[in-house]
Amino acid sequence: MILAEWLQIRLVLWLALIAVRPLGLHMAAVFERRLTLPLLGPLERGFYRLAGVAPEKEQGWLNAALFGAVALATLGACALGVTPARAENVTNQCAARYQVDKAANQLGGQSYFQYYSKCSAEVKARNAAATAPVAEVPVAPAAAAPVEAPAPAPAPVAAPAPIAPAIPAAQEPAKPAKAPKPAVAPADSGSVVFPKAVATAYANRKAGDARKKTCADQYKANKATGGNGGLKWSEKGGGYYSECDKKLKGE
Repeated sequence: MILAEWLQIRLVLWLALIAVRPLGLHMAAVFERRLTLPLLGPLERGFYRLAGVAPEKEQGWLNAALFGAVALATLGACALGVTPARAENVTNQCAARYQVDKAANQLGGQSYFQYYSKCSAEVKARNAAATAPVAEVPVAPAAAAPVEAPAPAPAPVAAPAPIAPAIPAAQEPAKPAKAPKPAVAPADSGSVVFPKAVATAYANRKAGDARKKTCADQYKANKATGGNGGLKWSEKGGGYYSECDKKLKGE
């Protein structure tokens, strides 16, 4: 049971205990045919009239049973109404949401009572907003679009005057375009340039990978200066990379 249900039970018990003495005094006064309290006397006589009871006559069991059933049904309808159904609906919704948020670890350290207090307020506010009547906004009729006057007919276009053909001038033969000169590749100097040590940019890499990156950078730089000595990056019998790797290893 949740906290709200425990509070309701305790409230009913406290109200019953508080009402024991005044109700007992009133029943004793009724049984002894003494004057009742000023406010309860008219109320008592009104109930007698509704139930068809004559205080001066003995009441049969059938009238007592009918009056008790009607009174209990009336009080139950007034006290309960639709509140339990709505409370049960709110409780079920919040319990389901609590389990979902608990599984997703989104409770934020809240206990169930703290979570239920916040959740029930949100659900009740949403239900109240959903049942509130929506005011209808009168829609003004759309104004009719103005009718545009027809555009005047375009003026007739005069036919263009005939143009006499121009006499072609003597055309000179076109000169052939000059072919671009091929770029001259840098000649190999014959001496091969190798890096002296592994570049600091690759100090955090593995040793083999750092040596390979350093050799690749030097190989690309040698292409512009002819410092590769005619060696390819990788070739049969050893290439630039193989020799550069040995140099950096110190072999």
